Amino acid sequence: MTFEIRLAVPSDASFIADHLCRAGGGLMEFLLADIIPDVVPEQLLAINATEGDEAMSYKNALVVDTENGPKGLLLAYSFDEFNISKQMEMFVDRERLDHVRELYTHRLENSYYVHALSVDDSLQGQGAGRALLDLAYEIAQDEGFDSVSLHVWRDNERAFDLYQKNGFKPVTDIRIDRHDRLPHDGGMILMKHELG
Repeated sequence: MTFEIRLAVPSDASFIADHLCRAGGGLMEFLLADIIPDVVPEQLLAINATEGDEAMSYKNALVVDTENGPKGLLLAYSFDEFNISKQMEMFVDRERLDHVRELYTHRLENSYYVHALSVDDSLQGQGAGRALLDLAYEIAQDEGFDSVSLHVWRDNERAFDLYQKNGFKPVTDIRIDRHDRLPHDGGMILMKHELG
């Protein structure tokens, strides 16, 4: 299947929201479920993606397009935008936010942060993920960052292996205990790809 990569536009908001949930391994649903009755996390993320002034905006996204529509996403931004926002503090359940708070304290200075990398199964093994990472490296260098960083669930071996094969090295283990609504074992790993 052939593909091309383009900048996201506001009409990609629902696609971005879906792939943020896929890439997050349940983290978005864990944090955003039940904030507003009858509104699912994907709807909240789509609204956020459309507004264009937050880290998880369409303005920070690249989309992999195919003849069958969008099939992949890279959402990345400056390391200093990865934090617990005032809106999160106000609306996210305190217990859930505290459960993952340590994640938001582990970030690398002067790094271009990959919040989400997600490619549909139909494109697996066809170079789309690698092409997105290559663009992330290029953007990071153009914007003067020293590295590209990301978090990966320790039990997501497929993603961990992909990142290692693409030059990422583990930096820090982040403890996140298993939770009924967040079924991962081993917490997360902060990884870094040095630019040079």
